Amino acid sequence: MKPNTVEKVLATFEPNNKYGSIYFAKFDKTVELSLDDEISDYYKRCIETFFKWGETLFTELANASFKFFLDYEDDCGGFDDLKINSPEEVWQHCTPIYIHFVACEKNPDSTFIDIQLD
Repeated sequence: MKPNTVEKVLATFEPNNKYGSIYFAKFDKTVELSLDDEISDYYKRCIETFFKWGETLFTELANASFKFFLDYEDDCGGFDDLKINSPEEVWQHCTPIYIHFVACEKNPDSTFIDIQLD
């Protein structure tokens, strides 16, 4: 079962556990998901927001990642055996490992999603 709906994601959590799984469609991969607190409406909103991410956001992230790559290459000599020629190639070199929904009491109307990529 792919945890690709709010209900399916919530079903991956054991009682009193802050770790579950979520499906990352961009990579066709299920990854570990962690929460700061017990499941709440806030985290359900984070899940819904995550599933609504569109190509525009991924394009912005690819552009930012490519800029980081170029800056690192200029400043530090680059990465061993890795060459990325355009933002479109960024996702070919990334694998999602972990997603963390961050609680924010100061701004409860926003969703904060931290993604670790390899």
